[in-house]
Amino acid sequence: MTYPRLVLTTWLLALLLTLLLAYDLAHAGEVSLEVGGGVTHFTCTICNSGDGTWVQTGLPHSMTMNSLAWKTGLAYRVTEQISLHTAYVNLGTAKIRQDYTVSDAQYDPHTHSCLAPCTNLNQFNTHDLMEGVELAVSYHWRYWLIQPYAKVGAAGLYHRLTAQNRGTTTTMHGWVPSTVLGGGADYGWFFLDASYYRGLGGVTDWSAGLPISKEQIVTILGIHIPLGG
Repeated sequence: MTYPRLVLTTWLLALLLTLLLAYDLAHAGEVSLEVGGGVTHFTCTICNSGDGTWVQTGLPHSMTMNSLAWKTGLAYRVTEQISLHTAYVNLGTAKIRQDYTVSDAQYDPHTHSCLAPCTNLNQFNTHDLMEGVELAVSYHWRYWLIQPYAKVGAAGLYHRLTAQNRGTTTTMHGWVPSTVLGGGADYGWFFLDASYYRGLGGVTDWSAGLPISKEQIVTILGIHIPLGG
């Protein structure tokens, strides 16, 4: 099964399970569609594995660790305080632009310097798109018209990395199982949500295809659309 079909199938199954739960408990709460957009801040965790993986920090480079993000999913209000959530999340793309790069044999990652002779300088550009499915439970407090909440959950994030160097394109991809912690506030149909995603496993994760980032903070402004209850 190809990646897009796998992600779509996984999310549809999660969506179906949520709908079945909502149908069985229809008299106990409310189902709503949640849609929103915002910003992701990526942490370059691969940088913590040592100099030389996707970036040679001693040579001119730049990083774009902020990206637009969006999500869509369903929420089921089990009680006045507790809600269940399932959603597809698109965290956007982390980027590294290496203005000049040399071969590993010409670079010392300990001193972050180029070894003589430093010839055949080239650009090295890396893009890493991350998206996936999350499941979470939230606890709400009522404060006047605003309802603050805290949430905890899990996510299966899939990244697709593309690196271009010396006219050659390398692609790597893989799943990053992640924990989700966050919170926010509801105001009528609107919500403001902040989530911290933490990928499991080490930062140099070959099984996951060496993602640039395994830590992200995502801020979403969105709307709840009631579907019945």
